[in-house]
Amino acid sequence: MENIKTVFELYKTEAGRLEAGNPEDLNAALIALENRMADNSGLGEGDRLEARAYMEEYRRKRVNGYKAGADSPPISEPWSGPRSEDQL
Repeated sequence: MENIKTVFELYKTEAGRLEAGNPEDLNAALIALENRMADNSGLGEGDRLEARAYMEEYRRKRVNGYKAGADSPPISEPWSGPRSEDQL
């Protein structure tokens, strides 16, 4: 495996197979897959960590229904952000 994208795409394929098998603990199965793929990827340390971050994000989405990014993050609201003391 030569790059992060290749590792991540292969991970998504394997994760789909795992999920289709309906394991008792999907989270644990995906973590084991992450570890195995990162260790066997042949990537340098920085790239391996980046690939693991992508895999972890994917796992959170699949297991917890986690959605990356908020539809309306508080920072985008007019009431959010730094305020002067007279605005409090």
